[in-house]
Amino acid sequence: MYTPTCRISFILMFLVALITCGCPSDTIVPWAQIYGGDSLESAETVVQTADGGFAFAGKSFSYVDGGFYLVKTDAQGEQEWTGTYARDNGDILKDMIQTADGGYALVGNTYFPDTTFVEMYLVKTYADGDVEWANSYGAGSHNDQANSVIQSTDGGFVIAGVTYSYGAGNGDMFLVKIDSGGEQEWAKTYGGTDLDEANCVIRTSDGGYAVAGYTYSYGEGGKDMYLVKTDSKGDQVWARTFGGSGLEHANSVVRTGDGGFVLAGIFDILGTSNGDMYLVKTNSNGNQEWSRTFGGSGIDEAFSVARTLGGFALAGITYSYGTGNSDMYLVKTNDNGHQAWAKTYGGNSEEGANSVVSVAGGYIMAGFTTSYGLLGLSDMYAVRTDSDGNAPNAPSK
Repeated sequence: MYTPTCRISFILMFLVALITCGCPSDTIVPWAQIYGGDSLESAETVVQTADGGFAFAGKSFSYVDGGFYLVKTDAQGEQEWTGTYARDNGDILKDMIQTADGGYALVGNTYFPDTTFVEMYLVKTYADGDVEWANSYGAGSHNDQANSVIQSTDGGFVIAGVTYSYGAGNGDMFLVKIDSGGEQEWAKTYGGTDLDEANCVIRTSDGGYAVAGYTYSYGEGGKDMYLVKTDSKGDQVWARTFGGSGLEHANSVVRTGDGGFVLAGIFDILGTSNGDMYLVKTNSNGNQEWSRTFGGSGIDEAFSVARTLGGFALAGITYSYGTGNSDMYLVKTNDNGHQAWAKTYGGNSEEGANSVVSVAGGYIMAGFTTSYGLLGLSDMYAVRTDSDGNAPNAPSK
């Protein structure tokens, strides 16, 4: 017999199934957060951590040793712990990665003892943020500066930047290999008789490295994007330049699925300092396949690029669009570099993004804000978007 009780049970089961199907538990809820104290902070980079949360690294003037400042959060951006790691007051962090053992490697610049010159400074931590070791690298007679760090396949590290101590000219690209205990293994320079600087480095599929930045020594005149491919020992395989007669440089580089590279930075063909975001795609030999620019009548620059499903995401700063003096700027493209959409984030003052990572269901960006910072000063600013770039501007608290 079909009883009323059975009918009620069936209806309840149907409603539960309908609700479960219609509201998946992994729905992405975009958010914005700030981190810092009562002085100045800015985030240089963000990584998604092995536990699904995030780590933000940058500089803070609110805390002792805050030139190297690390903030660990959960997946919703809620702060779990912080760490400071600078050796001297003038230390400045430039990059951070999570290491294979769950710890972190932070790189930047510190003053060489008893001099006015800076040298590269690398800090390795455990997963809880406690220091495992720290070491510095440089000649001490001139400036040697770090801009980027990656972990090598042997568990060591590769640092990229610029040296005024070695090389052929007035500052050269500098690549330094470090073992897993922090000891230098080798160092290489790239460039000509003028200034050449590396802003980023990545591993390549053949065990070598791709180093990107800018050159005044080669190219079409002025400053050009500069891409150097090396083997596993840092010896140069080839080098390419991209740009026009103005001022161009690369801030970020990623590998593409076809073995090529995509570089992101700024393009200013007229040398007017009113540049656009610049995206360049190459083949595996570094030969340009296409280039694209994005922006308006003001300065628009990409500081980070990430591969996405079906294209690329560029994050940086815009003075052309948005609601304030400057805003975070996120541009999504297809595989051919054509713009799919662009979004800005921020308030009525100044914001900018220095890093973007493609994560499940969207993107995470890190940078700075003065619109929402304590006492009107700059704070670390993190924005988590959905897949269409939607996110709140103001922090949740």
